Formats: sequence, C-alpha cells, structure tokens
Amino acid sequence: MKDLDVQDFFFDLVDKWIPRLFKTRALCKDLVPCSDINIVIALCRLMDSFIKMESTTIGLDLPNKNEIYYALMEKWFTFALIWSFGAPVDEDGRKLIDYHMRDIESIFPHSNTVYDYYINIDKNEWASW
Repeated sequence: MKDLDVQDFFFDLVDKWIPRLFKTRALCKDLVPCSDINIVIALCRLMDSFIKMESTTIGLDLPNKNEIYYALMEKWFTFALIWSFGAPVDEDGRKLIDYHMRDIESIFPHSNTVYDYYINIDKNEWASW
C-alpha cells in the first residue's frame, strides 16, 4: 500500500464507506433532521479538525506513508463517519449504522457498538469511552 497516494486513499475510503452508509441512513429515522450535504460537511469538518489539530500527536504528518499510517487514517475516517452519518439517528438507526459499519469493515472491537469507542492516540487503537 505504500505506493498509494494519500488522495487516492481517501477516494478509496469514500467509495468504500459513503454509498453504503447513505443507503443505511435512508432506513433510519433522524432525531435531528439532516440533509445529505450537511452529513458530508460534518464528515469533512471532523476529518479536517483531526488532521489539523492532531497531526503531530497521532502521526498524521509522517513523511513516509506506510501501512500503519493508512490503518490509522481509516480509523479516524470511520470515527468521523460514526459522528457524522450516525450522530443524528435514533436508537434503532444506531443499531443499523453499527451493523452496516461492521459489515463493511471489521476494524471495530467485537463488544458494544461502534458508538462506544474512541481512538486512543497513545496506542493508536480503539478504546472504550
């Protein structure tokens, strides 16, 4: 994966996650009404804040991009997805989001839901809130 350009990597993440999560969101009821563009804007703002504020802390500014870098970026991307696509939905919607995110990629711990975890920046892994 080290030959992969960062921009291409993000395009791949978008292709992998976004279409399926939009389909899942269509099955959910929002507690707070959100348009699709607002969801995408929230995702972009979350990613922008992670990259700007935490770049040195979480290693996002590594000059040589390696598998660890890309794995960490996907974790931060999925964390942003949880709190953009999955934030406004009701409890039943959260169950659907959790199920479909785990179906797309098995990077989450097996217990609880995807909402119950954050990324521990000291270990670069999922940790329970």
